[in-house]
Amino acid sequence: MVRHKIAPPSRAYNSALETHKGPTTNDNAPSQPSPNTTTLTNTPTQTIPNFRPGRRHNRKSTSININSAYGDSHLVRDKNDIRIFFQNVKGLTYSHTGEDYDYYMMSTQAIGADIIGMAETNTAWQHYHLRASLTSRARKHFGTTNISFGYPDSTIDPVPDNETFQSGGSITMTTGSLVPMSHGGHIKDPTGLGRWSGHTLRGKSNAFLSILTAYRACSGSIGTSPIGSTFSREYEHLRRSQHLASPRPRKQMIQDLISAIKTLQTSGHTILLMMHSNAQIHEDQDRQ
Repeated sequence: MVRHKIAPPSRAYNSALETHKGPTTNDNAPSQPSPNTTTLTNTPTQTIPNFRPGRRHNRKSTSININSAYGDSHLVRDKNDIRIFFQNVKGLTYSHTGEDYDYYMMSTQAIGADIIGMAETNTAWQHYHLRASLTSRARKHFGTTNISFGYPDSTIDPVPDNETFQSGGSITMTTGSLVPMSHGGHIKDPTGLGRWSGHTLRGKSNAFLSILTAYRACSGSIGTSPIGSTFSREYEHLRRSQHLASPRPRKQMIQDLISAIKTLQTSGHTILLMMHSNAQIHEDQDRQ
């Protein structure tokens, strides 16, 4: 699990959520539990495995304490806080018994996540039975959920019915008391490339928060990127649809995402963006 900072919602979107979640806590308040805090001893519906089912795991010892976090405690939370969890999952593995899906739902439930973003799911979400399988696992552990999937249209990158892998992709999920706040349809990449997913929450006084989860292709070239990779898929689609001799998928993704965000902001929406960009922000040549 990647290290992540857990903190109360920023003031930018407090007003969009205060109706259902109440006011945020004082940032300077003592860290000791108060009557309004909950120690996260959420008992998952099953025992969480020590490693992901069906995946090779690293037996080499490391000096990293995966149970540590910085910022607010990840074991104690105020009942009025909203907890956001984001991770590049590097692929979800589908099986008829759903072990990997269960693993992620149990893990995020155990840490008390309200908003969940998963990037690089590497799953062919264009197949209904895969979306239905993950949705059923989410409801099993969280109850009511709202899940939006980011994946390429089948007209751009068709996947045979008997296959489950497709590079890239994302999931945006809200749980619990946030679900009744859902407003409008799911947010999709208008190009059909499925580079992001998301949906919008409506709060007090018609304040809107749009939540996006995005995945950006790795650096590469059409000569070195394997067939079926996110880079090669986007390169070929941009070359055909925009008649470009040398498309730049990573740069184009940023430009298109900015355009989509500005459209939402023009409508008065505050934005929460969770993204794996495959780059250091200050060393990203494809932003230029």
